[in-house]
Amino acid sequence: NTAVNHKIVNAGDVIGQTADMDSLYITAQIKETELRDIEKGDKVDITVDGDPDATFEGKVEEIGYVTNTVFSMLPEMKTSGDYTKVTEKVQVKISIQNPSSKVLPGMNAEVK
Repeated sequence: NTAVNHKIVNAGDVIGQTADMDSLYITAQIKETELRDIEKGDKVDITVDGDPDATFEGKVEEIGYVTNTVFSMLPEMKTSGDYTKVTEKVQVKISIQNPSSKVLPGMNAEVK
């Protein structure tokens, strides 16, 4: 016997995902204080936890226009009225040039 699960999906429900293995990229969270040293087109070195003995070349493709806090569902609020400065982070998209077959979507990476 083969069990069959029947489910109803609604419009907009994710029922599958694909990944373009020829166009892998990293979304790095860069501190605002370090952005002055980064420009679109810069070359970077990448190490990926899934293939730790290899270093891959990467290229800065996009630098975000807002900090992560702008999109936070619950931004930090201070009820005391005091202001505490927090270093914000900005998303930077970095392409991976010639990744090995051990580099997979969702893996942790370090960018230098």
